Amino acid sequence: MRIDRMLFANFPPFAPGGIVFPEVPERTGAEVHLLVGENGTGKTRLLSLLLNALGNQAEIKTRVDEPEHLLAFVSASLPNETISFFSRSRLFFASSHFPTKSDLQRHVGFSLETIPKRLPLFPDTTDSPLRRIGVKGFCDHDVAANRPMALCYKGIASISDAKVSSMKAVASRPVSDDLVFHKDPQESDEVGQLMVNLKLAAAMDLLQNNDSGRNIRLTNQLETTISQITGKKFSFRVVDHPKVELRVDWGTKKQMRISQLPDGLRSIIGWLVSCCARLSMYLPDDPNPLDHPFVLVLDEPEGNLHPAWQRKVLPAARKLFKNAQIIAATHSPWVVSSVNEGFIHVLRFNSDEQVTVDPPKPCEKGDSYIDVVEDVLGVKEWFDPETEALLAEFRDLVSKGGPAGEIERLAAEIGGRGEYLAALVGREMAGFRRKSQQPKGA
Repeated sequence: MRIDRMLFANFPPFAPGGIVFPEVPERTGAEVHLLVGENGTGKTRLLSLLLNALGNQAEIKTRVDEPEHLLAFVSASLPNETISFFSRSRLFFASSHFPTKSDLQRHVGFSLETIPKRLPLFPDTTDSPLRRIGVKGFCDHDVAANRPMALCYKGIASISDAKVSSMKAVASRPVSDDLVFHKDPQESDEVGQLMVNLKLAAAMDLLQNNDSGRNIRLTNQLETTISQITGKKFSFRVVDHPKVELRVDWGTKKQMRISQLPDGLRSIIGWLVSCCARLSMYLPDDPNPLDHPFVLVLDEPEGNLHPAWQRKVLPAARKLFKNAQIIAATHSPWVVSSVNEGFIHVLRFNSDEQVTVDPPKPCEKGDSYIDVVEDVLGVKEWFDPETEALLAEFRDLVSKGGPAGEIERLAAEIGGRGEYLAALVGREMAGFRRKSQQPKGA
């Protein structure tokens, strides 16, 4: 399954409108869509609306005062065989009110011509099977029916030491439990147990001389990915004395408890390891469960990470989950500049203090984090607020031809703050002196 678009109205702080998720042509890893914008532009709200369509209504209820007034539509592409009454792609909704064709035009402001012809229009009846599945959500972990899956995580250090046993089964849970940003306290135990099961199953593969077995490949893929992100060799270890525990070898440090790891590494384990372990559990007969197409929703995956790791985390996830669709909200220029295949969706306030979403901007392979800071995140300032204020005063005086003595004084004060600033104001002062034909030192 992949998400095609979201349309909405009565959804503060957004103006009536929507967001489109184009497919990435000839991609070499997971499809990535990045939501960026200043605080208050509703990035997490958009993710919560998506989670509502996928099967969890709790997140949106905490962020919208009157969710019953929200009119929203989410379009997803699904294989024909997934659910019998779905066509290849159909427009869905994520609200308690099932819309008619006139609702679409009147409330959302989208003309019918803007919707691809391959998407059927809304039925005018309220007893359609689409209504029932719309309320329930697209996503269901009914593996026997080969239904689509989605997982969501927030980039926080939520995983700690787990209470585990040797090869203890982990029960399946409702889809809504996988679609919350703040996980239940038992998440650590479940993820820890899933990893213990995977490591022990990999050990059994080795005992049977099955070096290329499913469990060994899964374990190696996961541990290699974390090693690449952190720059140090990483592996899980199951110890059995004096009790069964999940430990970590990381670089030169051996048998570390999860609680002893840095918060950034615990943050990565919290979503990356959980994601791998749950795919393995939900798809027990799939020889390559990490290749399964699913939707991965991430809120600020850069949480607790140094920029050096922020640059690596999404490229590593793209490679690990090569058929996934990743939709992530981020504030990090290092995360944005690290993705060279995908789309950036900029959220910004309009003149009425409502939020609109820019047309999708393709990620560029040559973008640096400096380009992203200026062109995508819209931050033009380079220095601390005090220095920026001095520069603004200096440049204002220069542009107006102010008193030369005051300009020289400000230039000296700014230049004394560092070599780069000295060179910067030196160049601007040279231009000012040429323009005023004032000799140096006058």
